[in-house]
Amino acid sequence: MVSRRTFLAGSGLALAATLGQGASAFAQDDLAMLDPLGSLDNYAKLKPLLFDYDRCKGLVSRLWDAYGKNRSLQHGEWTAIYTYCWWRTAPNRAERIKVAKVGQKVAAKLAEDFPDSPVGHQWLAIHMGLEILSVGVVDALHAVPSLRKSLERAMAIDANYFYGLPTLILAKVYAKLPQFPVSIGDLDHALALLERIRPLQEKTFAIWYLFLAETIYLKSGAEPALKVLDRIADNVVPKDSATAYLKESTLNDARILRAKLATGSYERYLWDPLLEVAQPG
Repeated sequence: MVSRRTFLAGSGLALAATLGQGASAFAQDDLAMLDPLGSLDNYAKLKPLLFDYDRCKGLVSRLWDAYGKNRSLQHGEWTAIYTYCWWRTAPNRAERIKVAKVGQKVAAKLAEDFPDSPVGHQWLAIHMGLEILSVGVVDALHAVPSLRKSLERAMAIDANYFYGLPTLILAKVYAKLPQFPVSIGDLDHALALLERIRPLQEKTFAIWYLFLAETIYLKSGAEPALKVLDRIADNVVPKDSATAYLKESTLNDARILRAKLATGSYERYLWDPLLEVAQPG
């Protein structure tokens, strides 16, 4: 029987092989500086890494190596979070799918090692969702039940984890998918979930506005959706590196979404603002 320690080492080696080299630039960095939920002052140093494919890949590799050595849930969580940023820098569909699969491996290991924490379950759902977006929503409907199961597990443990992220992602799922009998899409349910987490996200979590605007557009048209996008710049005040990154990237995403909504070129199942290469606001 393979021991837990041996399995962890094997998983670390497999992911290291997938990620390749690129972590050496961070070898001397204080790991605490990399905390996405730490001091907002650290964001200035992190920012150049988060919008660059190779440097973000190196950051992920550095943190996963740390997790392999210390089995700290915190370092595993940071790996999963920054894998999202890495996915946002991917230049094409093939790279997005590859990075999403890496994120799933990271998150699945965290869910196995810490089954009573929302972290692994939540980020497994997110990285499944990123693969679904990369492949195409209609072509990846078979993966939705597994995604939903992981999300519901995270919500059962702590629905308020990471500013209410489990509820936000579930809202995205309901807004993005086709309705019954094809899938579980339900715009009214999506809007209700977004309203539920308004107190947790409205002042801090910029991507909430992006998801809300998309959902409102699908329900009520462009004019009210554009008004939602207008509020991001003034209403959102980041508290840490994660929310600073989200505000910067979301402001750029909102500009692209605004143009698509204004011209009527938005396509619910074929395009998503998260598929754009992330750029600073």
